[in-house]
Amino acid sequence: MGYGSNYKSYVISYLRPILTFDRNNFVLDVPHLIETIDKIPINLTFLENCNDEIYVFVKNDKHFFSKYWNKTIFNETFINKFYENFKKIKQYNFFEIWNCNK
Repeated sequence: MGYGSNYKSYVISYLRPILTFDRNNFVLDVPHLIETIDKIPINLTFLENCNDEIYVFVKNDKHFFSKYWNKTIFNETFINKFYENFKKIKQYNFFEIWNCNK
């Protein structure tokens, strides 16, 4: 589950354990990143080397544009890399599905 640009997106992201149950998924966890992002930057290779990866977002939100506790977690390079490697494949009433385009 990806993070969007507003608090509602963040709250809805708490549903991600339901989506990842019984699978070995990579999770972008904002509370963890808040504590570590200044010392350990996000390695973007997982966005470049994606295979069948899927992200779920709140419909019509700006992906990864959030600021948490006045701290930017996902910088412009990260966001651009996401859009280079993923495309929207389906839209529902409340969510969008983005898939790796490789």
